[in-house]
Amino acid sequence: MKSKVAIEWLKTDISRLWNTPMNNLHKEALEMAIKALENQCPSKWISVKDRLPKKREKVLCTLDDEFYDEGEIKILYLTNSYGGGVIWVDGYIGTENYDVCAWMPLPKPYVKEVEE
Repeated sequence: MKSKVAIEWLKTDISRLWNTPMNNLHKEALEMAIKALENQCPSKWISVKDRLPKKREKVLCTLDDEFYDEGEIKILYLTNSYGGGVIWVDGYIGTENYDVCAWMPLPKPYVKEVEE
């Protein structure tokens, strides 16, 4: 079973629970399981041929450039070029347009959990 399918099954189980103290504990356990599954679901690389991210949205990029090691990864974003197209940049002054073959959204930053 794939994680996304398991998450949907768990959400369905939560929606069926009655509001009782025992079911509230069960619901909390199911929500923790969903969160754990969501955090371990691997992100998928998106080919630049299929879709581009929004302009100025920082994303993780795989470079397809002879000057970099094969499969090198950088955090970049798209912006407008002077010619009207788009270019990949890292935000530093004087950087070039990188040759990107695939990208994915950045993961959410770490948040320390507070114990109750």
